[in-house]
Amino acid sequence: MQGFDLRKVAAKVKCPYMIVAGEDDQLSPVEHTYKLFEKIKAPRRLVVYESANHSIKGGPAAANGENRETMMFDWMLDRIAGKPMKSELWYIDAAGKANITKY
Repeated sequence: MQGFDLRKVAAKVKCPYMIVAGEDDQLSPVEHTYKLFEKIKAPRRLVVYESANHSIKGGPAAANGENRETMMFDWMLDRIAGKPMKSELWYIDAAGKANITKY
């Protein structure tokens, strides 16, 4: 996949965008996810699960926090329904608490 780089087109994204990531992702280090997220100008949400790997399974944040599939489906239903969204960064900690900041 040499040359494949979403950062080149990220600023052109116009639709709402959500990224769900594990803080300890072994396939795509989270620092790259943050860099991509910053380039997107459309309404966006980044959800990072503390100490979770690529699959976001098995860690305490995934076990104690909001279920990732339910969250993604609810987000998609809200977009289909035309509900407005704010650009946010969600950090799900080991206790399962979502720390949400405007982005």
